[in-house]
This record gives sequence, C-alpha cells and structure tokens, in this order.
Amino acid sequence: MARDIAFERKINDALTSAVIYVDTAWGGDGASESGLYRVILDAYFTGLGSVETNPVYKDKNAAKIRELSKSGKDFPKQAAAWIENGKWSDSIDILADVADVIEDPRRKKYLYGQVGALMMLLGIKKSELGLAAAPSYGEVVRTCVGAEPEMIDIKPLQGLLGEQLAGQGYKQENLHEALDAWAKDQKIITNDEIGKHIRMFIKPLEKTVRKLIMPLLPASVNDVPLDHIKITGLKEAFFAASNNYLGNRDGETFLSGYEYNMKITKSEPELRTMTMHEFLPGHHMQSVINQALWERNLAGAESAITTMGTPQTALAEGIAVAAPYILMECGDGLEKSCKIAMLRDQLDAAGRLNGSMLKFQKGKGNEHVRKYVREECCFNEEWSKRYVEKWLNNPFLGQIYAPGYGLGNKAVKEALLSLPMEGFIPLLYGVHGPMDLITFKDAVGEA
Repeated sequence: MARDIAFERKINDALTSAVIYVDTAWGGDGASESGLYRVILDAYFTGLGSVETNPVYKDKNAAKIRELSKSGKDFPKQAAAWIENGKWSDSIDILADVADVIEDPRRKKYLYGQVGALMMLLGIKKSELGLAAAPSYGEVVRTCVGAEPEMIDIKPLQGLLGEQLAGQGYKQENLHEALDAWAKDQKIITNDEIGKHIRMFIKPLEKTVRKLIMPLLPASVNDVPLDHIKITGLKEAFFAASNNYLGNRDGETFLSGYEYNMKITKSEPELRTMTMHEFLPGHHMQSVINQALWERNLAGAESAITTMGTPQTALAEGIAVAAPYILMECGDGLEKSCKIAMLRDQLDAAGRLNGSMLKFQKGKGNEHVRKYVREECCFNEEWSKRYVEKWLNNPFLGQIYAPGYGLGNKAVKEALLSLPMEGFIPLLYGVHGPMDLITFKDAVGEA
C-alpha cells in the first residue's frame, strides 16, 4: 500500500492518545511490560514514538493514577477528575475526526469500532464513579465485542468431547467428572517446568506453522522470526496467564513477553493447546504478522496498536481459542489427548459467554452460574469459582472479555469452515486490512 507517513503518524497519535486517555481512567499502564498493569492499551509497536513520550501518558495526573493503581490503592476521586477536567477529554473526538477522512472503508470502520468501544469503556467507568447511568449489557457487548449477545448451543461440543473421552476409557455418567478423571491421569506440569515445556512445544509448532500457514501469507513476511519469546513465572497474579507483545525491545525483534501464574498447574495436553493459543498460531503470531505487515508498508498504523476491551480483542481471542482447529484444517494431525484439550477449550470459551449472559442478561445468581460452568461447560473446580468470584464481579472481564471469547471463537470457526484456507488465512492475519470482529465478519461475508 502507498504510505503517507505524515497521515499514518496522525492516526498513530490520535489512536494512542485516545486509548491512553481511557486506559488511565481504568488505572492501566500501556508502557508496562507486565500484564499485571496493562488494561486497555495492550501493545504499541508502530515505531512512531513511544507510549512514554505521548503527552497524555506524560500528564502528571495520569502518572499519579498509575502510581495508585500499581500500589493496589483505589483512585475514584482521581479518575473522576481525570475524566471531567477536560484537558484530554476531546481525545476520542479527535480520533473520530481522523477516521472521518480515511477513504479506505475497512480502515474507517475499524477505527470507528475503536471509537465506539473507547466511548463505551469510558461510559462504564463513569457509571462506576457515579457520573453517568450504567449502559445495558446488550449495549456493552454490541459495542465492545462487536456482535449481538447470544448464547452458544454447547450440546454438539459436549457430544464430541464425550466421544473423545469414551474412546480413551473415560465413560463416567457426568461429562465434567469424566474430564476431571482424564485430567488427573495426565502428566501435570508445574512451576518452572511450565516455561521449559512451552519452549519445547514451540519448536515443532514453528516448523508446522512455517510449512502449513506461512506460505498462505505474503512472501515478504515469511522470513520473520516466530520464536522470540520471554517467559516469566509469577508467584502472585490475578490471571492464569498473560501474553504481552513487546515488538522490538531489549535487543530483540518481534518479541513477546509471556507471564504465567505459578499457582495454577496444567496437564501436558492442556499446556500444548495453550501454547498454540498463546503463541503459534495464536496471539504471538497474530502480533508478529501485524508488525511485519506494518513494517513492510502492507498495513496501516492502527494494525500496530492493539487494544483490549474492543472488537479487536474479541477477534484475537477467537483466533487463539481456534488455534488448534486452524492447525487441523491446515493439515496437522493432533494427538488424541490434544483433541480432548482442544474441545475443553472450545467448551470453556462458550461457557465464558454463556455464563456472562446467564448472570447479566437472565439475572441468574452466582451459584447457578458456577454450577452451570462447572457441570455443563466442564470448568474445573478452581476455575469455576474464580470465574464467578473474579471475572463476573469485574465489568471489564465479565461483560466484555468473557463474551468476546465465545463470540470471537464462533465467528472464526464459522469462517474456517466456509472459506478455503488460501482465503481464510490472509483475512485472519490482517493482510487485507485491519481486522476486528466487525471488519472480519464483513470481510468473510464479502469473500
């Protein structure tokens, strides 16, 4: 694509400023390498400046909020003042003005999606601070996920998982008990061994991806490194794992920083599919390709600024959850144990969506939702409790991230089954313009 670098810088500055303005109200720090402190600004790798030099980020009031947030202290007065003082409150409007003059319809729609999601995220924070009425659950999902909220029929997944388990001798009456029994019999990976196993799994995955997927992408990105990762185990974390794309940093190029909670163990098959989810062909690969496309003048600046809590996140999680399916459809045969873990992940994504809808749209209580995700969606005991107590009590996780898993995965799987791989893969990884759940579904419909 012909690049007007001055205009790309204008997009870069407008999008970065708008995201940091909203991110600060939530206590996020987009310059941090750790997922412990990132909220909305997920990754920045345009090379057109840095997060730290952005004037919104440099504001002393923003720095104070980040300091309070990192120390675990609440900051409602500071957040309210940040939102209402007016100094940066036109940031989202400026981004909308930039989107207005973009001629490419896909780029325009993508940036409008960012504008809408950022406005909604600001509205949610305002409602928490008593500055505005709370938006409805449906409004939040439609705007921040990019799809109509609808529950997923999990019976087909339950049937497939039951068949796989029965084929390996696990025929308990209740599906979640059969899966528990299977998981108990697998090799369990803990603590530092998790990082060692991930590195071990990535080597054959890279060979598979280079053989089956990379040839379907532009030749100019085929030489990018896919194994530049930094793995850190955390003794304390509110999440199970976090993949933080760093880009060109610490003397490395195309670098991801991966953190995992050392208190949460994984069976070997689960860790294999998680490596596909987090790295290849999931989150890490998507970011690597985005960076490569941008650096080779094949994508716009917006492709090198990734955000959470937006339709972009929903597609990213959809790609990651579907990563084992993508490999299978490309011709890679998964081991039987990995197929069970893959189906468990699919059921998990549907459960996150369905549980969110049961809670916020159908008004079901926490125990009802916990029992549903535990018994019907096969969450293990620890995760079913954490999902209800931590995720559903957090508006960002419970009303945006959880629905995004299910709706994003649904869209990616439907496209995977309807398009030839030579058409599906370039769309998925942003070769034909910036992709979020909205623009991806449009592009699939046009293909």
